[in-house]
Amino acid sequence: MLFKTLENPAVPIYIYPHVALIGDEQLLKPGFTTEFFLYKQNQFALASERY
Repeated sequence: MLFKTLENPAVPIYIYPHVALIGDEQLLKPGFTTEFFLYKQNQFALASERY
């Protein structure tokens, strides 16, 4: 591969269980784990760059 992608670490985040109030209703939301990346898009190294 001529152009390799540079590091774009994923950061995990835990959303705690909570109660969502929608109008007069109370909805129980379970906890879950998701992740997001530090950079909005992947960056590529030039063929001549060292990394």
